[in-house]
Amino acid sequence: MYEKYVDLLNLVFDMQGSIEGVSYKDIQEKFGVSRRTAERMVKAVSDSFLDVETLSKRPKRWRLKRSIAPPSFKPTELAVLNTASKMFRENQMIPYARETDKLLRRLRADFGADHMKKIESDIDALDESEAFVFRPGPREQIPPDILHTLRHAIMACRKIRFDYTTRSKHETTLTVEPYAFLHATRHYIIAFNPDEYVNDFRTYIIKKIENLEELENEMFVRDPDFTIDAYLSDCFRVFHEKPYQILWRFTEEVAEEVSGWNFHHSQKMHRRRDGSLDVAFTACGLSEMAWHLITWGDNVKVIKPKALIKELEKTLEKVIQSSNLFEDKNFSAEL
Repeated sequence: MYEKYVDLLNLVFDMQGSIEGVSYKDIQEKFGVSRRTAERMVKAVSDSFLDVETLSKRPKRWRLKRSIAPPSFKPTELAVLNTASKMFRENQMIPYARETDKLLRRLRADFGADHMKKIESDIDALDESEAFVFRPGPREQIPPDILHTLRHAIMACRKIRFDYTTRSKHETTLTVEPYAFLHATRHYIIAFNPDEYVNDFRTYIIKKIENLEELENEMFVRDPDFTIDAYLSDCFRVFHEKPYQILWRFTEEVAEEVSGWNFHHSQKMHRRRDGSLDVAFTACGLSEMAWHLITWGDNVKVIKPKALIKELEKTLEKVIQSSNLFEDKNFSAEL
């Protein structure tokens, strides 16, 4: 959400500072979005500012005729950018945090000291009234050089080549077409793999990418129908695989709590006579589901599919093997 907000603000500045105006193609290349998203971005800016003018029809180009007036932005909107910067830093997305801070400085400079004095206290109050609790543990940081290369390749529609270690510990060299970033507990790149044995979109962990190279002479044409939302629509979290029909049964003890959860956008819930709660949806990502189900302990049972039951058994074995480390006297003594 915050990245989209920052992109819209940057588009406003681009439209304001460009003499010849900004086209859909310009937006697609700079922000790495589809034609449909570029159209929505232009409409959002046009709906918010009265001074957007169309400079030509082939191709259409848009420009903001005057500077942004200070009243155009509210304290709540600037506070959102402050919050975005904090979240980026908490998730080790340092380059994003720096760009957000830079955008904030530009906005503050445009507003002027007098206007900022009027709204500064409101911004501070909003900042202090909101906090986010992140999952404990280390977080991966995207190396700035890798982020820069990936971003440029996405905007320029150039293929990339890199060495990659798969989940099965197999090392391989891949040449793919990068489309988008995906940020969760880890950071990912969504890319189309044209290999004849794949010929589909895949999700790659950025941390596992080594020897990254942008292929300057190898261009690709973006699929105009690709969107991140559509790609993730069948996913439980981030990994895109074959979708399954899922059915979980939660005990009566946790049914009320579970009823407030959104596991997947396609989910349907059904309260049974014995008080238990069935949750059904269609999604992929069995490994991610298994790790999540462990957090519910014996308050949940997998009804289907069998593939998820087997995946859960494998995951539990890993947990048991890990806990066996503490039975090693030498290991315990070292702790």
